[in-house]
Amino acid sequence: PEIAYPPAGAEIDLGLAAGDPEPLFLKVRDGRPPFLWFADGAPIGTSDFGRALTFRPRGRGFVELLVIDAAGAAARSRVFLD
Repeated sequence: PEIAYPPAGAEIDLGLAAGDPEPLFLKVRDGRPPFLWFADGAPIGTSDFGRALTFRPRGRGFVELLVIDAAGAAARSRVFLD
């Protein structure tokens, strides 16, 4: 799989600093469902049939995203959330 969004190195303004945060939209391309998603090593959800997931980060800063497909293949993306 490949993390289509957010791309590695992205800086994304979710409104975390303003106290009115939006969820982060995650999207995977390629690979085989279901997809398991992790943020900083903690599971955040599963995309059983689709290739998208949303999650609400705890706060500002860097986050390491990981997605693993049904075959065990994985992709990572490190982004900054604000």
